[in-house]
Amino acid sequence: NGRVRKGVFLWYQSINDRNLIKEYAEILRMQKVLRDERQRHCMERLLKMGDSFVFEEFSYQSMKYGGRKVEDAAPASFFRRFRWKAERQGRICYPVDALQARSSSMNHSTGEAEKLPASQTSRRIEGYEIDRQCYGAFLLRHIDPENNRIHIESCRKDFPQFLELYQSYELRQAV
Repeated sequence: NGRVRKGVFLWYQSINDRNLIKEYAEILRMQKVLRDERQRHCMERLLKMGDSFVFEEFSYQSMKYGGRKVEDAAPASFFRRFRWKAERQGRICYPVDALQARSSSMNHSTGEAEKLPASQTSRRIEGYEIDRQCYGAFLLRHIDPENNRIHIESCRKDFPQFLELYQSYELRQAV
């Protein structure tokens, strides 16, 4: 008859809906457990590689990841836990300001910062196509944490060795 009834109406879920919601919650829980296990394994491998670590410090408040602040998500929690573990084991962590270091835009062969679009995942350095993140890590390896400057001469000296390692890594990934 089209009459609007007054009162509070609850959404009734069927038994099948409730079971699906429980299954979904269990899948999310298992994903978190698996992610934490992989992150712990990665942290252990990284901590075996050295005594000091240089990392770019970002402002996580302005970044979003899947609709949430990044500081609440997996990348920020990995960074926070890794730093805590490293300091507990007596390792040194050097924070570097990302805007001053500019490891994502610096080119050691020219000594200039080259702005690249965010969608570009590789860059051309001395005629070689190199993954952007790997090259950024190479540059961070040659940074002075005191004044956030990249040592261009040491980069030029070590670049052939980096290139050899990078190409062997690419070959292993292709197989």
